[in-house]
Amino acid sequence: MYSLFSDKSSQKLLNTRVSSSDADSVDRSNSPHSMSDSSSVVSRVMSFLPADPSAVKEKFLLLKETFIFNLAQESITHPTLHDAALPGIDLFASVLKELDKVKSQLGGTPVFGTRNPTIDLKELNVFMFGVPMSAVKDWVSKALKNKWKPTVFWAKLGKQFGIRADLQMSQYEEAHIRIQRFGLLIANKERFLKILDNKDADRYDELGRITGMAWHPEKNSAAVEKEFIEFIEQFLTIYFVSAQQKGTPEAMMEYFNAFYGVCLEDRARNLVDYAQKNPITGFSYAAVADWDTGGTAEDAFMKEATALAAQLRGDDPDAAITPEKLLSRLINGGVFDLEFTTISGEKSKPSKESFYKWAKEQVDACILDDFESPIPSFLPDKRQPPPVPSKKFIATKKDKPQAPPVPLKKVPAPQKAIVEKPQQMSELQKKFAELQRKRDDNDNPPHRGGQHGG
Repeated sequence: MYSLFSDKSSQKLLNTRVSSSDADSVDRSNSPHSMSDSSSVVSRVMSFLPADPSAVKEKFLLLKETFIFNLAQESITHPTLHDAALPGIDLFASVLKELDKVKSQLGGTPVFGTRNPTIDLKELNVFMFGVPMSAVKDWVSKALKNKWKPTVFWAKLGKQFGIRADLQMSQYEEAHIRIQRFGLLIANKERFLKILDNKDADRYDELGRITGMAWHPEKNSAAVEKEFIEFIEQFLTIYFVSAQQKGTPEAMMEYFNAFYGVCLEDRARNLVDYAQKNPITGFSYAAVADWDTGGTAEDAFMKEATALAAQLRGDDPDAAITPEKLLSRLINGGVFDLEFTTISGEKSKPSKESFYKWAKEQVDACILDDFESPIPSFLPDKRQPPPVPSKKFIATKKDKPQAPPVPLKKVPAPQKAIVEKPQQMSELQKKFAELQRKRDDNDNPPHRGGQHGG
């Protein structure tokens, strides 16, 4: 769950005070949830609103009720824009006109009464802890609607804003206000995309000052936020026409019921859910991964892989989801520039080596397809042989390739066979050899059998 309040914005505006006269000078006559004239929520109250609703009770019990709601007004600021924003409330007038056709089916106007749901433009300049007041009210309304505990705390907090659990905006009012805010968003789209491209954190609050919506670019990559903005425009154009072409009130009611949530990212994800249930033939939206830096880098890797698969396999069901393709998406999205929460609770940037280790596990588990090469190009190949030196390079003993080790036991070298050449005998030697042979025959006469003669 996203925390509504940015730590950096809270610290930045913690010591900012505005006089009661300045705060009361804001015209809230058109606001369905006007603030109480007696007091408003103070900085220390807002510090007792953690992202996890279950953690509120523990903190709430630490303070007495009278102490919380009698604190002086603090941390309310009226920032001004660098330059005039482009008008855009009526940018999607055709969508609002279609919304009016199902007004009664979507609950009518219990909060606005006989008036049309309208954004209080002056309230756009009222911030608390760096968050637009309208977004703070959305958060409190959600807590009351979902009956977060402790219910007494949220009921008393809602009273400070004129918000009651039994009087919430209808889906018609919610969709009407949200489409107006999205109109302001898309009319100034190029402005916000430029801020994201430049990673201009000092200007992140401009989106809130123009649209009244909270967002969290410090917790997401710029690519994720840009994809959300682009998709919102697609939803109000392409998906609106598709729902209109179905020609039934039920189709339009399903379309307008998708407009709910708190922050920009939360609302965009709800629109994506509708798009997934109502695909358009021949059109595929840019898949958006749902993660933030409050989780681990591995969680972001997996959700980006899921989004990549949805994107690639929308056109080709057999498309391979390789680690190299995923890495390219992560680099383009600036994921390696962000600090994620580690298992130990510390913050650190992921490395390509840690991604390779994770990707190898996913390949072994058959979640990702095989690597495109045995050794990814983004890692040093330790198995490659040493480079061959050029002619101008004089290799040292350290650089030269080592010869295979010589065995310790010596093997004798094979000897050549000695072949004696036959010698030529002289006539005298031949006669001497003949006499020698005869003498040997006389000394050893041959055996003839029977008795020897006398």
